[in-house]
This record gives sequence, structure tokens and C-alpha cells, in this order.
Amino acid sequence: MGIDIQDSLKPFVWEQTTDKKAKLPFQTPITVYDALKKFVDLHGAVSKKILKSLSDCTSDYVEKQDMLKMVNSKEYLQIMVTDK
Repeated sequence: MGIDIQDSLKPFVWEQTTDKKAKLPFQTPITVYDALKKFVDLHGAVSKKILKSLSDCTSDYVEKQDMLKMVNSKEYLQIMVTDK
């Protein structure tokens, strides 16, 4: 993930996107450690609902379009998530 133990214990805050309707995945400030521990299932498959929520939070157009393509195409989602 590119983060060391000390950094994982520092709190972070989500930046608000220009889309005021976008909901943040969880309240901040929170540490990376606590966010992963409380809100991320690293053993389960990623859901379309999670991808849609994450796409609403990104400011990178290419990433957003890629996530939305996975939401709308079962085959593309399988290629990008399951087959890797």
C-alpha cells in the first residue's frame, strides 16, 4: 500500500468533491488503520455499490470512468477484479 506503520496511525480527512451530493464513505478524521479495520472487508469481493460510492469521491476523471465501467459491466468487473 506504500504506507508505513507510523503513517497508518495518523488521522486523515476526506476532501470534499465539487459534487455536494456525493456522500463520503465514513466520517473523518480517522486513521488509515481504523478505516481499514472498521470499514473494509479485505476478504470479500468488491461490490458495485462500493465502486459507485468510490467513483463519486474521486476527482480523477479516468479513475472515475473506469470504476463506473466496472459498475455497469459484469464482464469488465470480472476481468479487473476477479481475474487478477
